[in-house]
Amino acid sequence: MEVDLCQPDRRSPQLRCILTDQYLIEEVGTVMFEHILLAVDGSEYSRQAVELTAALAKQSGAEVVVVHVHEHDVGRAASYLMETTAEATALVDGVVADLKGMGIAASGELHEARTGHAARALVDAAAAHNSNLIAMGSRGLGDLQ
Repeated sequence: MEVDLCQPDRRSPQLRCILTDQYLIEEVGTVMFEHILLAVDGSEYSRQAVELTAALAKQSGAEVVVVHVHEHDVGRAASYLMETTAEATALVDGVVADLKGMGIAASGELHEARTGHAARALVDAAAAHNSNLIAMGSRGLGDLQ
């Protein structure tokens, strides 16, 4: 299993990122979180992160904010969306509904960012929500390595 702890930045020193697979719950044990940001992109790894986040949220009573970064590419004369707004909204709404169905307090948000800048948008969203944890799949469709 690969676990990568991100360094906190100066704007949100309390923020700790954990990038991992579905088995972290066994190692985390009794770590408690109040606010979890769950980044989703529709990949299988993202789906596994949903399962992990649900287990962590149930264990700690955390609130979950589901975030999808709606990326756009900029051309010479226009900005091109990588997916439709309806697709992005359906992705977030589906995950929020799944979490609420498990009895977890959850809400969802769409954020926009230029292609290749999703990681910064996620860190900014986590800081805005005072998230203790950012959960995401370890290999997805995004730019965070």
